[in-house]
Amino acid sequence: MRHSIAATGMAFLLISTFAAPAYAENTTAAASSSSVSSSETVITGTIKPTPLKTKLPNAREKRLIVQTQMKIKRQVKQDGKQQKTEATQVRTETKVQVGACGQVAVDTREVALIAGLASYTTALTGTYQARKTALHDAWALFGTDRKQAVTAAWDAFKATNGVAAKAWKTAHAAAWDTFKAALKTCAGDATLNDAAASEDAGLGAE
Repeated sequence: MRHSIAATGMAFLLISTFAAPAYAENTTAAASSSSVSSSETVITGTIKPTPLKTKLPNAREKRLIVQTQMKIKRQVKQDGKQQKTEATQVRTETKVQVGACGQVAVDTREVALIAGLASYTTALTGTYQARKTALHDAWALFGTDRKQAVTAAWDAFKATNGVAAKAWKTAHAAAWDTFKAALKTCAGDATLNDAAASEDAGLGAE
């Protein structure tokens, strides 16, 4: 009897040993299958987005929008007119400034030219007076002495006249160079000139 009970217990122990892993595997597989099925349900499920409700402006808000747009347009137009007015004022002021600066430049040039011409004419008058005296004295001589005196009078006249002419050309050129530099400062354009300027500029070269 004791042997029968022992055999029965041993058999139960063996069945439990081999049956437990199989049961555990079946349980794990079932749980895994349930999890996958649950995941698939979540993934493949359809989520409907909540529609956004757009609020349209009412009549009062529409009037405010239109009024604001009109104010902006009026302000832009007003700013454009103001800019044009300011630009015109700047151009007018610039022209006045250039004119005043040009007046100073012209006055400086003309004063220098008058002074240079006065010096030239004074020197030139002196050369003619010296020539007159020399020739007058030469005619008081005779023969070769007269001829030599006349030649010397003319040579002296040419020399002194050349010195006077060179001084005038230098003064003339300096006056015009100063004038052109002043105009460039006034208007940024050295080609700006007054009427018939080229005619006077050529006088210094004669």
